[in-house]
Amino acid sequence: MNLVSGFDYLRRDFTFAAAADVQDVARLREDYGQQVPDDYLAFLSEHNGGNGAAGILDPAAEVGPGSERNPELDHLAGLVVFGSTGGGEAFAFDVAGRVVFVPWIGDLTDAIPQGTLQEFLSRLLDDRRFDSVE
Repeated sequence: MNLVSGFDYLRRDFTFAAAADVQDVARLREDYGQQVPDDYLAFLSEHNGGNGAAGILDPAAEVGPGSERNPELDHLAGLVVFGSTGGGEAFAFDVAGRVVFVPWIGDLTDAIPQGTLQEFLSRLLDDRRFDSVE
């Protein structure tokens, strides 16, 4: 699946890196199982992250548990962080593989559900990330 061709308008707002290293993508599947969705792994296979005005999608080698990336932030435990706004919020997958928009400072109850990866990307570019899908 090519998320970028399915979301051609992403190119308007993001600059994408070349494909991720195959070993980095395999490590994500091995380490996190279905918590990291297939469509995200497919995206990384073509584009090792990206950045733009709407945020930063981390390269595969930087994707990992919130508790390891920021051990002092207890509310990130159980989440796999894959990007951020470049400011006060992180993009992460919850245990079910759904995207949450969570503040770096705050509590997990402050996380805003974003739905699937594709729903999240649409919401991100439409500046609707502060609106919960639930």
